Parts: sequence; structure tokens; C-alpha cells
Amino acid sequence: MNYRRIKSVLSRRDISVKDLCRSINVSEQGLHQMIRKQSMKVEVLERISRVLNLDMAFWFHEEMLDEPLAGIAEPLGFDPSQPGNKEAQQLMASFINLVKDFGIFFSRFK
Repeated sequence: MNYRRIKSVLSRRDISVKDLCRSINVSEQGLHQMIRKQSMKVEVLERISRVLNLDMAFWFHEEMLDEPLAGIAEPLGFDPSQPGNKEAQQLMASFINLVKDFGIFFSRFK
């Protein structure tokens, strides 16, 4: 998991750590400790994702830097099936890999 993204998203959205902690019912000290130790329960991450309106996969895929796309919150805006649309095809390939990575990660919790 990419823990530094939590603070990055908060900074870009002008949300304080204190406000996030209040929203997810975790102490600031507890959140800082989770980030420092790079250890967090899935339920805490789910609450963070819900509050920030991000898909859980956002925290795990290193190549996804575009927050709206990472959260699957906005349409792509173009048809990836059109021949010659390399950008769309590359984006769709990245998305498919993300879905595979997401499945592999959560298969460990069965």
C-alpha cells in the first residue's frame, strides 16, 4: 500500500489530518502511527476511502497518479474500442491490470 498517498490526497483537497481522523473515528496519533509503521487494518482504509470518495485500489497501484481515474469516479471521455486510439487502449490495459492486482491482493484474505 502507498501510505504517503493519504497525506497527498488530504493536501490536494485541503483537508486536515485532524478532520479526516474525526470523520473515520481514529485518533491523529493513531493514524500517524499507522502511516509511520505502514500498517493499517482494512476497515480503517475502507473508512478513509469512503470519506475521500476513492476506490480502495487507489492506495495499492503505484502507476495510478490521476486521482479521479484512480477512484473510477469519472468517465474516460473517449471510446477505447475505437481503432487507432492508443491512449485509450493503454489506459484500458492499465485498468485491467489494476483490477487483476486488486483481485490478487484481496484473494489473500479468503
